[in-house]
Amino acid sequence: MTDRDHLYEQEQEQHITRMLRILDAYQVKNNLTETDMLAIERGLQVLVESLIGFSRYVAGVYLGIKVSKSREAIDVLKRNGIITSDEHKMLQSMVGCRNVLVHDYLNVDETIIQAIVMKKEYAYIAKIFAKIQGVL
Repeated sequence: MTDRDHLYEQEQEQHITRMLRILDAYQVKNNLTETDMLAIERGLQVLVESLIGFSRYVAGVYLGIKVSKSREAIDVLKRNGIITSDEHKMLQSMVGCRNVLVHDYLNVDETIIQAIVMKKEYAYIAKIFAKIQGVL
């Protein structure tokens, strides 16, 4: 087990709150420009990256397990009862979306990205972040 880094935890919480605020601004916008779409894609990517990083942190601090891969961190949380199977499935989907945004950016389906924003599905990250943070 590693010592907690309260500053890191606070910065992650602030960062996630900022990304949610930015994405919320697009949630009500009807005509998204090309620049809007790039901002949304980046916001979603950073939001998921934040949760991945925090998942790795919790695995190390709370469970004493070091993980290097994003999906592995989420698997560790599920195996240790920190998240449910449904939450795990949703997070795996979000990591997959993030992977497309980062590695397969030529094949991003903008209709899916717009649907995520319009349905505010990205807000799920805040719920899971709070749940994971609660085990510390």
